[in-house]
Amino acid sequence: MKTSKPFGLRTCSTALTIGSFILMALTGVLMFFDTVPGDISTENVLGQLEAHGIRTTADQNIRDLAARHDVDEFHVLGLVFLAD
Repeated sequence: MKTSKPFGLRTCSTALTIGSFILMALTGVLMFFDTVPGDISTENVLGQLEAHGIRTTADQNIRDLAARHDVDEFHVLGLVFLAD
């Protein structure tokens, strides 16, 4: 007759390791494919900048806009993504 091992850390460590790996992998995949809530389309970004007096086209980048209007890049991004 086989005797059972006492319940301890060694008996459940493999199951806990596998379970935590699955949980972390699933969480990482969900975080990777998460989208920013709200409408972050090109038209929305251009509209937000135009509302603050910065005229742009879709082929310009943030660095060029900031240099043209004498502000830093973070200020331009703040105008788009932060609430008034």
